[in-house]
Amino acid sequence: MTDRELLDLFGSDIQSAMSAAVDIYSPLVYTIVYSKLGSMCPKEDVEETVSDIFVLLYRNYGKIDLKKGSLKAYLSVIAKRAAMRKGEQLASRETPTDISELADMLSDNIDTLKVREERQELLNNIKKLGKPDCDIILLKYFYGLKSREIAAKLGLKTNTVDKKISRSLEKLKNMLEEEF
Repeated sequence: MTDRELLDLFGSDIQSAMSAAVDIYSPLVYTIVYSKLGSMCPKEDVEETVSDIFVLLYRNYGKIDLKKGSLKAYLSVIAKRAAMRKGEQLASRETPTDISELADMLSDNIDTLKVREERQELLNNIKKLGKPDCDIILLKYFYGLKSREIAAKLGLKTNTVDKKISRSLEKLKNMLEEEF
């Protein structure tokens, strides 16, 4: 079964599509997840993470662009990301016993807080740009859309979107320079 046939099957027969996807790709997904989590957690957590990946496949099957890569590549990336998130969750549950670990955690939390404050300040300045510039910047840099996708979404020409991005970035730079 080709990737296209499998994705099309999701649209007509979800149960058969999921069954086929699990049959074809579960060894790959399990291997990736186990390589990241095997030493950190019980087998049940590994299996739960693998199941979560197939749920993500089901939720996003309509958004998968096979022109950008195969379903195998898509699932490999999703598996790596899901395993890393699960690993981070498991690591955050562990309590540090060494005082230096506590100091490192405090330092990390302060850095995280600073990044959040800076991000909020940036978002506030982006909002000051007004419509449609605000929307364009958010779609481009926070949602990763390309100029042509933004143009289609907002009913603008691609070159207009590019000009607005350029001008908006200049305005943002000036706003941030004035604050500091």
